[in-house]
Amino acid sequence: MLLGADAHQALAPLHIAGLGAVARGVGLLGGLMLWGYGLWWLAFAVMATVRYLRGGMAFNLGWWGFTFPLGVYTAATYTLAAQTNLEIFRIAATFLTLCLGAFWVIVASRTLRGALSQSLFVSPCLLRGAIPGDAEVLHEVLASDMV
Repeated sequence: MLLGADAHQALAPLHIAGLGAVARGVGLLGGLMLWGYGLWWLAFAVMATVRYLRGGMAFNLGWWGFTFPLGVYTAATYTLAAQTNLEIFRIAATFLTLCLGAFWVIVASRTLRGALSQSLFVSPCLLRGAIPGDAEVLHEVLASDMV
C-alpha cells in the first residue's frame, strides 16, 4: 500500500507518473484483500485458541508466537485507516492495539512467573526419559538449582 502511494513521485522522473495512480489502486485493493484474509485467520485463531484453553492448554514460550502476527495485522490496519480515511479501520486498529497490549501483558507475566518458578524451561520429553541418560542429568540439574 505504501509503495503504491509513493509510486506517483517515484515514476515522475521516468515520465510515467500517471501509472502511479494505478499502482496505488492495485496496492490498496491488494491490501484490502489481504486484510480480509487476515480477519478470517484472526477469527479462526481466536476460536481455536479458546477451544484449546478450555481443554487445559498449558502456557509455554510458543505463546509469544501469537504476538507477532497480531502486531503486524494491527500495523496493517493503521495503514489501511490512513490510506482509506475510513473510520471503521481506525476503530479496528485501536481495538487491535488494546488486544495486543493486553495479550502482551498476559504472556509477559506468565513468562516471568514460569521463569521464577523454574517450570517454564523444563523439557517434558526429557523428564519422561525420551533420551536415555538425559533425564537423570536434568533431574540432577533441577535438584541442584532448587537448593
